[in-house]
Amino acid sequence: MHDHDRDHDRELLPDHDSEVLAKRLAGFRALAGAFPDMEFPDREPVDMLERLFEMQSGLNNYVFLKQGLVDRNQNHLTMTTLLESAKQILADDSGKATVNSLTVEWLTKYVKALSEEVGEVGEALPWKFWSKSVADLDHVQEEIVDALHFWISLSLVSGMDARAVFQKYLDKNRVNLDRQNQGYVAKGDISNVV
Repeated sequence: MHDHDRDHDRELLPDHDSEVLAKRLAGFRALAGAFPDMEFPDREPVDMLERLFEMQSGLNNYVFLKQGLVDRNQNHLTMTTLLESAKQILADDSGKATVNSLTVEWLTKYVKALSEEVGEVGEALPWKFWSKSVADLDHVQEEIVDALHFWISLSLVSGMDARAVFQKYLDKNRVNLDRQNQGYVAKGDISNVV
């Protein structure tokens, strides 16, 4: 744990329970991934994630073939074609995809599908706090996994494989942890006004 993290933790914790709460906070920080150097040299941390990406790519290829979908050259559409299209855009100087590109077309399709699936998660959850409704967690989990299918497809079409997602997650997680340690206040938050 860095000194600035310890100092910040002391500010958050009451004196009488500071040792117990400091241990709990350190445990939560570890679970959140706030490791000193964020490296995992002794193991492959993304093997299950890589497997999910491989399986989703295979499923998408099967769907493309079964549905007779073709790319702009009238060849059978494949995830390799979509991934390579995004990687080519990213390799260009601008890294910007035009609205009519194959990449933007499929990003749009997968965003719509993901949005619908996340909506189905919400529909599976009772929100009327005054009712006696219950949530079927098995159904909620199914809907979450449905959303995961489209999230992985979206990642692939944007040019990210499992390792790229893992690295971007580590980078963003580090930013989010730093924000929390620095007393992050979102833009537009009323407490941001001095």
